[in-house]
Amino acid sequence: MGESFYMESILKQVAEIKRRYEEEAKRTGENWNVFYAIGKSLYEKELLHSYFLSVLLEPKYPAGKGNVFLQCFLQTLEEECDEGLDFSNFYTGNVHVITEKYIGPITKDYESGGRIDIFIENGKDKIIIENKIYADEQPKQLYRYHRTYPKAALFYLTLNGKAATEKGLKDLRKNQYIRISYKHHILKWLQKCQQKITGKPEFQFLDASVRQYIGLISDLTGQGRNPKMTKDIAEVLSQSKENMESAYDIWTGYMAAQNKIVTDRFLWKIEKFVKDKYGQDIELKTREDKSDRHIIEFFLNIPDWKHIRIRFDNEKVKEIDDCLGIYGFGFKEKETNAKEENKKISTFVATNIEHEMQTPWWPLINGLYDYPFWERDTIMSLFDQADEIVQYYTDKIDQLFEIAKKMKSNGIEL
Repeated sequence: MGESFYMESILKQVAEIKRRYEEEAKRTGENWNVFYAIGKSLYEKELLHSYFLSVLLEPKYPAGKGNVFLQCFLQTLEEECDEGLDFSNFYTGNVHVITEKYIGPITKDYESGGRIDIFIENGKDKIIIENKIYADEQPKQLYRYHRTYPKAALFYLTLNGKAATEKGLKDLRKNQYIRISYKHHILKWLQKCQQKITGKPEFQFLDASVRQYIGLISDLTGQGRNPKMTKDIAEVLSQSKENMESAYDIWTGYMAAQNKIVTDRFLWKIEKFVKDKYGQDIELKTREDKSDRHIIEFFLNIPDWKHIRIRFDNEKVKEIDDCLGIYGFGFKEKETNAKEENKKISTFVATNIEHEMQTPWWPLINGLYDYPFWERDTIMSLFDQADEIVQYYTDKIDQLFEIAKKMKSNGIEL
């Protein structure tokens, strides 16, 4: 049988699995997830996760379950961490869980102070959890916490279990903290919690909240919003060598398909807009960043602009809260604001133009807060909301041309 036959068969089976789970979600109401309802600007923030995890861990909170969730958490750490942890002597009868525990102002040398994301104590023993979703490490962060509580068990929680860097460790050794992940440890723990409450009417609301949070974590860690559906799909793919080969071909073609959708349903409309209104062309680029994240960006290189170009990028910058990407003016390749002409542009923007931030390479940066065209939800929306998404971006382009006009009128050479 041909490869196309296997591909078509797999796609049909996956579609059927998806249809079955969608029908079940409609029946149970799981299509409505409170975490997605509050939006990316909140559910991608560490603080929301720290508070939610703390509520589950705090014995006085989980709807009458006492310290059962905390015990499940400690058991999960013992079973799933390679360090051979033993919490058998950790008394859970008088535990207090603190979110954002303040340990003093951060000193100028970053040697002390800060806020611990999740702090678990029982009067004698202490557990520290530094929680990272997308934020960068602060200087000497883990070092400071270990210095303040040298006998505490120190955990570094990230989406996929990455190691801390020298920036946060200083001279803290790697065996002095323990890496845990949402993808493995937190999901394992939440599944244990579910076993304690599922099917019991008195815990139906708690069960729904945990179930929705599992969906969010599965999505954020690249496992899909419904891990059970993902498991069923994996079962189909693993049935034969031919299925796996076809799945691999589909996977390798996914990024090309994404780029084609962006180009066919979005980019050509942007290109037509700028050509019709401003007589300009655009340039699309894709690349991988240092963490292997796929970057899609596009530029407007205006012929009579010697120094800058209009740029849209899905890079996130920690200095701009809640942004899903950035846009603005970027200096042309291999140029920074160190050049005399570019300094004038940066200085003029800094003192005369409303903007959110600058860098040596970007004289003007603003955040994108809606419709990042490189993300799954927007890719899907391009099938039925393309005009709305295009309008969002063309408004930004108009804004930048207006700013350029203002700079030129003030004698600034672009």
